[in-house]
Amino acid sequence: LPADYKVDARSNEKMVVISPLAPVSINNTDRSYQYSSSRAEEMSLVYSPHMLSRSVDVGDIQVRFYYDNSLQKWSSLSLEILTEALTYFKDRYGRWPIKRLTVISMAQNPQPVVASNQLILLRNSFPEDADPEIVRRRLTEHLVYGLAQQYWGYQVKQDTADVPWITQGLALLQAQNYVKAKNQKSFLLGDALVEDYLRTARQGWNTRLNAPADSLSHWPQNGFVALAQGKGFTVVRLLEGMLGKKVFEQVETLLLQQYQSQPLTTAAFQESLQSVSGKDLDWFFGQWVKRGDILDYAIQSVRQARQKESELIKAVITLQNMGDIEMPMTLALRMSNGNTLLKLWSAGKDGQRLTYELPSPLVSVTLDPSNSMPDIDRSNNVYKVPGLVKSVD
Repeated sequence: LPADYKVDARSNEKMVVISPLAPVSINNTDRSYQYSSSRAEEMSLVYSPHMLSRSVDVGDIQVRFYYDNSLQKWSSLSLEILTEALTYFKDRYGRWPIKRLTVISMAQNPQPVVASNQLILLRNSFPEDADPEIVRRRLTEHLVYGLAQQYWGYQVKQDTADVPWITQGLALLQAQNYVKAKNQKSFLLGDALVEDYLRTARQGWNTRLNAPADSLSHWPQNGFVALAQGKGFTVVRLLEGMLGKKVFEQVETLLLQQYQSQPLTTAAFQESLQSVSGKDLDWFFGQWVKRGDILDYAIQSVRQARQKESELIKAVITLQNMGDIEMPMTLALRMSNGNTLLKLWSAGKDGQRLTYELPSPLVSVTLDPSNSMPDIDRSNNVYKVPGLVKSVD
């Protein structure tokens, strides 16, 4: 809730004081600082020695970039990435997220990126002799994720009492889409967060998303990373894959229009997805959001034989659902003639035993060959097929 803030502080050395939301009054005589803000929803205040600064205007946004002396080499690259990303988001959403943005790049930061209202804290521990392409890739991922949170998290918010998985998931999804648009092969930050969620699920923790935010404090590990970020990104990415990119873009536009001044709830998010797509998503939200179900499919066996009086191969594939979740899955059937057939399998409709007639013997069968599904155990997703058995009728 909006409140009035006032902070009085004194330092034993000269400090740079940075506040994106309100002015700071500084007394250089005794190194005392006073910060005040009226009717603000939060307070962001950074004290740091030895900071340099650069400024740039990107469209209507005033960007102030602070960086440590040791990071001067990467300051121009960071501002270049910021300019490109802000332009991308303006084209994507039709407007800038804010009028002023403060970015602070520092070598010591507990997280790769921390976003607040009009503020991004960026960890930049790259030495001067680091590979510029590696630096560009990692800075891009982190900066774009921070920028996306200015839309998803600060324009559209979730109730602070709930795990903020929707806004975190949407921000990470947009960071992933930006990375793909830049022709980078994978979204390393997102992949690491998804693995955090899968590791938690394998350990048996209840990963339901409609839990109160304070429940995360009872976890022995970082529950925010595993749930809000890792599973939130997993679920939102699955929804985009199911409904299609165009439908999902329409949903995002709708949410930005309707939830500027009120928190976005899980029920409202589901309703928006259903109204735009025309699909009932109760089955999806029940498995992935309201319960802590897990996805774990396995290939149990594969048998094949040449049919009598025919050159066709009859293959029988037996699959097993070792978890709780039912999701459509892709099967890749690799044959000895070098060709691969892709088949869509829906466990609820197709059963767990599939029969195919093939022009050539199978060499291997792979579940989810693109690794797009959050299966908690991929060791049973690939089956090397033995040779042919005797001919069958």
